[in-house]
Amino acid sequence: MSRKGLAADAIVTLALVAGTAFVVSSGIGGPLQVVAGAVLVLFLPGYAVSTLVFPATESGRSPSDVMSRRGNAGWQLGGGSGPKRAGLPFLERLAFGFGLSVAFVPVFAWTLDVGMLEYQRPAIIGIATGTAAVATILGAVRRARTPDGTRYVVPFAHGVAGVRDAFDGSNGNRAVNAALAVAILLAVGAVTFSLAAPADGSEFTQVSILTEQENGNLTAGGYPEQFTSGTSSEMVLLVENYEHERTKYTAVVQLQRVEDGQVVEREELNRESQTLYPGQSWQYGHRVTPTMEGQDLRLVYLVYRGDAPADAREETAYRSVNIWFDVVPVGNGNGANGSSQAATDGTTQTATETATQTEP
Repeated sequence: MSRKGLAADAIVTLALVAGTAFVVSSGIGGPLQVVAGAVLVLFLPGYAVSTLVFPATESGRSPSDVMSRRGNAGWQLGGGSGPKRAGLPFLERLAFGFGLSVAFVPVFAWTLDVGMLEYQRPAIIGIATGTAAVATILGAVRRARTPDGTRYVVPFAHGVAGVRDAFDGSNGNRAVNAALAVAILLAVGAVTFSLAAPADGSEFTQVSILTEQENGNLTAGGYPEQFTSGTSSEMVLLVENYEHERTKYTAVVQLQRVEDGQVVEREELNRESQTLYPGQSWQYGHRVTPTMEGQDLRLVYLVYRGDAPADAREETAYRSVNIWFDVVPVGNGNGANGSSQAATDGTTQTATETATQTEP
């Protein structure tokens, strides 16, 4: 097979990698995204590596030689007789690509863990795409150095004949090849179904209020209990998307004065929007500067799916979380982020529970 055919082979593979990555990352949802994700993660990395590890076709035979074999030989699992080369026939290469890709999944997870990256869709897409693309390019280089008569190239022109030949030959060969094909289809179907049909009740959005510790880490606790009028504090709203679809969120920050359980005054401090893919999180960092003075003021975060109304309220929000604090005039109290010993002993835990909300 000429190097022109090899170049077309590599270009088609890279285009398939880029196309499936685009579909998965676009957040369009539906069966197309599920199928593209299965191909990207569960087939392409292993198949690309197979072209690097096994640059030749079956037992050193050219694709046309393999396709033209009839009778008892067929496409036998193991490549038949002949000189041993670093080669695989087309059908075995497909099976090898699927099996190796499945084996790569825990390796990908370990790599993300070592790199201290979150196991979320963008990271998975990136590592699967990178592996497939790099292996495809290196495999093309190695195949280019393989003699024409033995070089593996996708048998585009012999696809139908190849499928027919795979089930020619002896009953034993037909049974083995049929079982291999069925096993691949069942495995792909099972994985695709599990991706397309998540467990009931698993769709939700988690919202938390975070503060920064002295070591720079964020934690759902240590909330300010007292402000001095005119001062501010850095806060972080964490929104995590487990809705299994791309979702636009709008966060509205309000300061409220509450008397006898009723909101008697409210002022909007901030408003921001962000679109998240499934599994992504949004850390909305901002400074809070209270505009009221008094005791038991409530800082409320109202989170909407889509745009928020001009008159945002708890009753219309998709999720809401809040914390309480006092704002004292200048010269009184402990300062912007003063916390009493009682807050360290017990109040902080109560605030943490109040400021973290997860609803199915």
